[in-house]
Amino acid sequence: EGAISKEGERVPFVAPWHRAHPNAVEGLNSAGFDILSLANNHMMDYGDAALMDTIDRLEDANIAYTGGGSSQQEAESPAIIERNGLSIGVLGVDATPQSANYFSQAQPSSPGVHMMDVSPHYPETHVDHTDVDRLLTSIESAKEKTDILLILFHFGIGATPTVPQKYLAKTAVDAGVDCVLGTNAHVLQGATVYNSTPILYGLSHFFWDPITSQYPNIKPFSKDTMLVRMSLTAAGVERVHLHPARLKNDNPVILSSDAEAFDRISTTLKNLSAREGTDLLEKEDRLEVPI
Repeated sequence: EGAISKEGERVPFVAPWHRAHPNAVEGLNSAGFDILSLANNHMMDYGDAALMDTIDRLEDANIAYTGGGSSQQEAESPAIIERNGLSIGVLGVDATPQSANYFSQAQPSSPGVHMMDVSPHYPETHVDHTDVDRLLTSIESAKEKTDILLILFHFGIGATPTVPQKYLAKTAVDAGVDCVLGTNAHVLQGATVYNSTPILYGLSHFFWDPITSQYPNIKPFSKDTMLVRMSLTAAGVERVHLHPARLKNDNPVILSSDAEAFDRISTTLKNLSAREGTDLLEKEDRLEVPI
């Protein structure tokens, strides 16, 4: 959650500032990442220089990116990869309630991220509808280029999906995306199905370094996570499996069904999903979202 760069200077009024050492790109490559979303509320902590350096490093490593770029058009375009005859697109969107960071939004001729203004000041949805119109345009354009379209929202805080989370997820599904994935909550959130489309509100952490002490309210739960496996076909998302996991040495380890934390994390996911109206199915060492 931040730039992968030593370039740039800290932007005032943002603290805490996040960024990763440039050798993190090697880790992404060795871990098998094909696409990275740059849309998060810390990507611009060190300004335009750090963002553009991050993009250069990802391009050199042949890792596709979305959600950030040298212009609004680039930031709001999908990353697209071809796999087994399918064109798979991913859109990245930052929808955190960080009005103070609104300078991060990409402009027609200046760098930034694909960012939406989220605030209780907007009635009912808590989202600026001008930004929603831009999102719908991005989805429409991306669907013309892809067989499968996933959207990765950086949104939410805590275990319960917020008003803007639910609104944006359903809006994206209504516009035609095939799956909604969420980050930023820093803990697990529930999964649900809307119009036969899976919505995973909060994936928790794939990697989390020892800065947890800065966030004491999430520290007890920040190592509980899950890995998601999806089966994709030309018709859309066919299956979604959730694998309970724990961070060990800051990296995710999928748990076997007899592991000490497996039942606790599985129960957490089932309870959180039930609150959203979806009963997850138990499948030995994993849970299945009933599409």
